[in-house]
Amino acid sequence: MLSTTNLRRVARAAAKVPIVSEARVDDNLGTCLVTTVVDFQMHATAVSHALARFENDPAHQASTLGEFERLFVRYPNTRRGNEKLAQDLLGYAMWTRVGLLRALVQFLRDEGVGDFAALRAWAERSDFRRDFQGRVQYTAEGRTYGLGPAVYSWLVMRLGIETLKPDERLHRFVESAIGHRASDSDVASAIAAAAAGLGTSPRQLHWSICQEMRE
Repeated sequence: MLSTTNLRRVARAAAKVPIVSEARVDDNLGTCLVTTVVDFQMHATAVSHALARFENDPAHQASTLGEFERLFVRYPNTRRGNEKLAQDLLGYAMWTRVGLLRALVQFLRDEGVGDFAALRAWAERSDFRRDFQGRVQYTAEGRTYGLGPAVYSWLVMRLGIETLKPDERLHRFVESAIGHRASDSDVASAIAAAAAGLGTSPRQLHWSICQEMRE
């Protein structure tokens, strides 16, 4: 449990974060899945361009798992095939992200998530370690790529889930404020307390911190 002094340090750091007026909530399965595999460890401009390409190109849009699967079979699941698919789908040769997109679609198929409503229901009841950790991976050229806790938290947050799920960004934010490592529960309690002090929700503060740290 964090001390009162450390909770105050987190609260002071949170008070410097511009609170966004509205947290994003996805309403389309296709955009949600593409955002999940693209919007991490990438500059915001590249993310925006990739999403705009996906959303505005009718020839490569997909809004259901079946549409993604029919798109995938048109391209070999190789580096060259995924580079071509990524270029057509996103406007960039993000071949590892497309590999992760294939893996994410297969994961959701295995979970029985057939539509957007089912995806949101899954997110609401899910737990990272129990339901997601190590289960969305793409292996190519002797290296394995995977989706971790920050991506999972970003996904469920964009689906409108109010539960606070500490991710790498929140850990960095809290630990920078207090000067040492913190557990998931300590991070969650510190963010919840800071949000209450600012008159906003933990999810809104989480979203705002993510926006502040993503550049």
